[in-house]
Amino acid sequence: RIIGLLQTDEKNIKGALSVVKNAKIRAVAEADSIREDLFVGLRDNIESSRRRKDPAVKEAQALIWPIFESIGLQVYRLGYVEQSGKLDALIDELDKPENQAHLTTLNVIDAYNELKEAQNDFDALTNEKQSADIENQYPSMDKARSMAVPHVNALLSAINILAETA
Repeated sequence: RIIGLLQTDEKNIKGALSVVKNAKIRAVAEADSIREDLFVGLRDNIESSRRRKDPAVKEAQALIWPIFESIGLQVYRLGYVEQSGKLDALIDELDKPENQAHLTTLNVIDAYNELKEAQNDFDALTNEKQSADIENQYPSMDKARSMAVPHVNALLSAINILAETA
């Protein structure tokens, strides 16, 4: 019986591994890398605007920078889901008309629009990947591993009992 359970676990782990190797995973990782790079570039550009001489630019920077600070300056260090939530919140704030005007003053509106597009692309790819995962009906690697651990432990216990009684 334990061997049968372990064979099922092996199938689940192989299925989970095939999903990990999937091209959609690579596409999501690439989309994540792009949005992270665009976030860092926009953040750094806005942060450096505080050194500019133009009073309008300094004022715009002083109004936009606290939004970045409240969302987090290192969102790229977060996992996909939390990072997406933070970037969505940032986009909601920066989409407000007064903030759009400040981004224009800072001359970063194009970079902001690219970040917004990259975030939308990432979300679309993530949704496609989740749909593919559901269609494959394989558990995640964590789930497959957690399902296998008790079966491996049971097998080891059985081997220990046999060894002690032999």
